[in-house]
Amino acid sequence: MRNNTHKWEKFCIANLFDFFLPQGDLQVQKVEDGDIPLITPANSNNGLLKTISALSKSTRFSAKALTVDMFGNAYYQEEDFFVTAHGHVNVLVPKFEINKPIGLFVATAIRIMFSRKYGFKDMCTQKVLKKESIYLPVTATGSPDWMYMESEMNVYLNESEAKIRSLQKIALTKTNVDVNFWQEFRIGDLFKVDKGFRLTKANMKEGDIRFVGSSAKNNGETARISNDEHLHSANTISVCYNGSVGETFYQDEAYWASDDVNVLYPLFAMTRNIALFICPIIKLAGQKYAFVDKWKKEIMENSFIKLPASENGNPDWEYMESYMKQVIDESEKKIDCLKKCLN
Repeated sequence: MRNNTHKWEKFCIANLFDFFLPQGDLQVQKVEDGDIPLITPANSNNGLLKTISALSKSTRFSAKALTVDMFGNAYYQEEDFFVTAHGHVNVLVPKFEINKPIGLFVATAIRIMFSRKYGFKDMCTQKVLKKESIYLPVTATGSPDWMYMESEMNVYLNESEAKIRSLQKIALTKTNVDVNFWQEFRIGDLFKVDKGFRLTKANMKEGDIRFVGSSAKNNGETARISNDEHLHSANTISVCYNGSVGETFYQDEAYWASDDVNVLYPLFAMTRNIALFICPIIKLAGQKYAFVDKWKKEIMENSFIKLPASENGNPDWEYMESYMKQVIDESEKKIDCLKKCLN
């Protein structure tokens, strides 16, 4: 967005590059694996299909070239490579001195202009490509401003590398928990288990009340209704006993649970943090119940989960509260960092 393209000029691609297609018919299914990239039509991953043997019977192209596929996707190739046959990928060898930043800049310019223009019906063939032009920044003399392109792309590359390093730090910050001294507790001793109530789509009335069904997404919510005859209280836990068996969610507002869901009412002073600590543990316990078995109310009540325990043998609610608070605080910091990385 910071580039002012209004003063960029149009340049014929044929004046900037020589065009090549591979010799031979490279059979992807028969070629041996190796270390050389094989480029194919694709809108991601630099067009890489796989890495193949250097002895593959096709044209091996030198690094520092561009590939433009039949859909207009363009990539800079910084190492030797092969391309798939039948004219699906054109190889553009520069007539100017190129490096990675310049190659990335020009490839981006081509991709932005052509990837929405060409497709299966109108392919970006070599014949078509030779007639095409792209817009590039220019010098005072009207030539492509390679120095500007290199400088500008280096800025982007440095920013991207810094963001990647930040993301890697986020991914590496994980906390291991020692569960060796945790104890087993019966779900029925910790919760009163109620079964949900059936409500068909035909009888649903549109509204603002959360309807929790047999779903593994969106906290189990599958609809918003105004039906209020069989609502369950906030500060409870919903567990799918049928369908998405074992999916467990903390519910922080009143809701209607479907008949595929069991509702766990705590028999202790449960906070949001404690519930969030327990939910994945209950979900783990439910993994052994397949769709055909179901995790029925009676079975669920007699199922056991492992929790941290205090010296008196009771669940250590204080530990769960403080631990989950730490996890949430760390997660919020990571989210803030991600936002900064993406801005």
